[in-house]
Amino acid sequence: MKINISSGLRFNAPQTARALKNEYDLKIYSSSPFKYWSDMDSNQVSFIPMPYKIISKLFNAGRGRSRKEMDATIFDWITSKTMRECDIFHGWATFSLLSGRKQKEEGGVFILDRACPHVKFQENLLVEESSNLGIEYSPVSNGFMDRMLEEYYIADKIVVPSQYTYDSFVENGFNKDKLFLAPLDVNFIFSGVKKKSNIGNSFTVGSVGGNVLRKGFIYLLEAWEHLSIPNSKLLLKTSKNELKKHPILWDKIKNNPTVEVVGYVENIEEFYLRCDVFCLPSIDEGFGMVVLESMACGTPVIATCNVGSSSFIVDGENGYIIPIRDSDSIANKIEFLYKNRSELQLMSGNASQHYVDYSLSKTNYKNIIRKMYSSLIS
Repeated sequence: MKINISSGLRFNAPQTARALKNEYDLKIYSSSPFKYWSDMDSNQVSFIPMPYKIISKLFNAGRGRSRKEMDATIFDWITSKTMRECDIFHGWATFSLLSGRKQKEEGGVFILDRACPHVKFQENLLVEESSNLGIEYSPVSNGFMDRMLEEYYIADKIVVPSQYTYDSFVENGFNKDKLFLAPLDVNFIFSGVKKKSNIGNSFTVGSVGGNVLRKGFIYLLEAWEHLSIPNSKLLLKTSKNELKKHPILWDKIKNNPTVEVVGYVENIEEFYLRCDVFCLPSIDEGFGMVVLESMACGTPVIATCNVGSSSFIVDGENGYIIPIRDSDSIANKIEFLYKNRSELQLMSGNASQHYVDYSLSKTNYKNIIRKMYSSLIS
């Protein structure tokens, strides 16, 4: 059984490849460096360039919406012209229309992987959020929107990682039989290092994210301003340049010594182990592997109901689920855990155990994605 995997960016495609590599004949098409595919043989991976991404890396320049859309289209066109014939084509959304069409014309199966919610649902949410905050937002172009919608409709199966994303497709008229729910796993190999018991009164809250609009950082920063916790630190692992583009965010950070912007971290596990609490206040998060990564490291999580992986949080046991755009709820939960260290320690143990239980279960990502492939082949 020949399977082609096409992923313009890395996403969770390496997880998919690892789950399937011993069962099927895989070929991977990606613009990501080979280090992300280290579990594969070199002859299994074909590098497909995205020109504007390369230019951006070389000159340390940003890519606007239009260039990202062009890169995705170019990547898909090259892949469609070069990929081998296969039984199943598994492509990631926005990068797979032409390749998916080709697969369907040749009588094969086309699986589309979409982590984020349905594009119309997502766009409405982000346009609303940008308007609320007065932040400029560049929407998906009409042509690219049509491209994404056609990907959805020609795919035989759409794999989604969360109930949040699943429901957004159902709300937009998709038959549940076309959708397959497969929660993800962490993107690093956990070393098993245990979080040290908190000593003294120091207290650290962490958050991770690239797109500052989607990640809801403003609500976390508002909560942090309100709290003024002694001997504390808020770590934001994100791009300082992106933060500086938005004065509404940067003005709350630049003169606050308790807020630290963290750049590249070689071992992300070390970041989570620094934190007493992890907070993901996202407005839109199709899954959010950082929730599972944090729990694996024994760090309790505060996340919004729009974070897909919040389904792994047992409210009050290993973290808290809060509404979106709710600074007061964020502040209340952080303050409670700061003042109740024994409860924090209990939640830490519950978080790591919850992840261990999931990783060993029959419903972990590897087992569930294999189950989907078996059903398709049957």
